Amino acid sequence: MKPLTQAIEAIRAALKEEVPPSAVEDAAILYAQLCSDVERRLDLVATMLQKGSDYQALQVAEEDPPLLDLAASVSFGEEKNWQIYCEAHGLKVAARVDLRIIQDLESLYSRGISANHPLYKDFRAAVLSRDDAKSLRIVKTILKLNPQDDNARKELQRLENKALQEKIDLLREALKTDDEERIATLTEDIKAAAPPSKLERLDVFEQGENIRQALRRRQAEARVPDMLSTMKMLKAEGRWRQVGQMLSVVNAMFKEHGFTPSDAAQKATLEDLTQFHQKERAADEKQRNFDRTLKSFLVFVEEVETRLLTGAGVTFEEIAGKDESFIKRWKELEGYQLPVAADSLQRLRTAGQELRHKLERMQRTKRAGNIALAAAALVLLCGISAISLHAWKAWTLTQELASYQAKENYSAAENLIKKLRGEE
Repeated sequence: MKPLTQAIEAIRAALKEEVPPSAVEDAAILYAQLCSDVERRLDLVATMLQKGSDYQALQVAEEDPPLLDLAASVSFGEEKNWQIYCEAHGLKVAARVDLRIIQDLESLYSRGISANHPLYKDFRAAVLSRDDAKSLRIVKTILKLNPQDDNARKELQRLENKALQEKIDLLREALKTDDEERIATLTEDIKAAAPPSKLERLDVFEQGENIRQALRRRQAEARVPDMLSTMKMLKAEGRWRQVGQMLSVVNAMFKEHGFTPSDAAQKATLEDLTQFHQKERAADEKQRNFDRTLKSFLVFVEEVETRLLTGAGVTFEEIAGKDESFIKRWKELEGYQLPVAADSLQRLRTAGQELRHKLERMQRTKRAGNIALAAAALVLLCGISAISLHAWKAWTLTQELASYQAKENYSAAENLIKKLRGEE
């Protein structure tokens, strides 16, 4: 399941726009293939369930890898989004898992089995024929259907112990030879079949493990020069993602097998490749952040264009807020120092100019309104004090204010209004 896990990790990264579509082509193909396998086996299960052949349906479901486990692995919670993503970017589209058949199969497992179920008959036949692999597979299925079957659990333990002992015997014989690869393979099989606590004091395993570690280290050391050569070619082609993937493998080999670059030249090559990958990855991340910022800016501009076009209910405060937001977004975009497509740039500039013109018109209208109100107040004052010094002063100020308004000298008019308010 490791390749599937890695594929789903790549898919999640693509959906978050952390990697481009070109970086997940292989993951899309693998995921689609596994989904097709699930769909094919589910169709078989559905056909058998419709015919009432529950036992045959279980046999299909329990083939390696178990169907429910595989279906759970490909169901990572974002299948619909991934399908849309693949369709948009021309990637391999995976089949959708039929949840109804999954539910029918789960219902079959939940019903359990009785002591006279055909599985028990097949299990006894496999034991009598000494087919341990088949016996082990059937007893695991029995325990899935009937977890309370203590006899089946004991049989499972007996078969697992027997299989482990057979591998240990094979390893003991292999240690008498010079076949290091066989010794390493058997040792790895034993490690996968038994917990560490069971192998701690097993001399034959310790011998095999020492040989395995030494062999795998030599093999890893021998792989490094060819991998470095391949990465240098990839660097020349600008394929930094593939360089990064191979660097991860090399570094994992260093860590797992406990060795370092063999000489100064190898170390310098690794450092150069690492710097290349880091630089290109940073540039790619910058470009992706820039693209997201530009995309968000264009969405904002579309909203601005719509509001300016309709004009219904648009307030000065709203336009002022959008103008301020526009300036912030523009500065953020400039900060990347990356080129913007000519059509997008023109659209941004046009929207910004229209927004600023709208704001200035609303500012002039607002100022003119304030001046008109002040003028009206002075005229009223003049009417009330028609025969006094105040009347003359009010009339003079009214004329001065009207002159400013006619010349659109709003700054002087506002200063005069402030002066009058201070003398009240």
